[in-house]
Amino acid sequence: MPIRLSTRLQQVADWVPTQARLADVGTDHALLPIYLAQTERISMAVATDVRPGPVARARRNVALHGLSGRIQVRLGYGLATVAAGEIDTVTLTGLGGILAAEILENAAEVVAKVHTLIVQPMGGAAAVRRYAYRNQWRIGRETVVRDGAYTYMVIQFQPGNGMDAAYAPFAKTEVALSTAFEFGPYLLRRPTPAWEDYVQDKVNRWRRAASGMETSARTEVGLRRMRLLEQWRWLEDWLQEIEKGAGVE
Repeated sequence: MPIRLSTRLQQVADWVPTQARLADVGTDHALLPIYLAQTERISMAVATDVRPGPVARARRNVALHGLSGRIQVRLGYGLATVAAGEIDTVTLTGLGGILAAEILENAAEVVAKVHTLIVQPMGGAAAVRRYAYRNQWRIGRETVVRDGAYTYMVIQFQPGNGMDAAYAPFAKTEVALSTAFEFGPYLLRRPTPAWEDYVQDKVNRWRRAASGMETSARTEVGLRRMRLLEQWRWLEDWLQEIEKGAGVE
């Protein structure tokens, strides 16, 4: 029987293409590639982690499940241990969005040979979407899942041709585009209950951050606060229009 995954990892697994050659970055215990191999979803996997402890655990776990011939566990940063063309699918789970985008930027030759990126960022989803937008990857699917007391964004990207058309309704202003990077252009148009919880959590953090910046005399802090408030107001207006069934152009 296959191992059980958390809700967030199961969502990632469900979006991995059949017979993928997978690189799982930040693999930790290698649960995701083990599950995918057990369910015959992938043909092979490279599981990478930058820390020796998780690599040792992953190797033990892979061996315990008799999958050492199909899953290679490698110690190294991001995709640095992977050769261009060796894999066609990349999963980055449990990493901050800024770090995930940095890993992809630093492995351009490897990423150029990939047809599916799946990212589950622990915050910083905007950085991942900005990376994809700049590099002409389009969003295939995006969702927010509940896992215990928390909500998590999961995004699947595929190679595009030019800028992602999903952002067209938000491209007129920087605040609209920034909000679409943060919360997802498809999810902004078709909210789900889990996404609304995700947004509320983010807005609460924005509110606390703006309150903390209020008394600062530093110019850059004042500008950051102004941008937060502008984005917050734009999001509130957008959601009101969505509730009325109109949408905002």
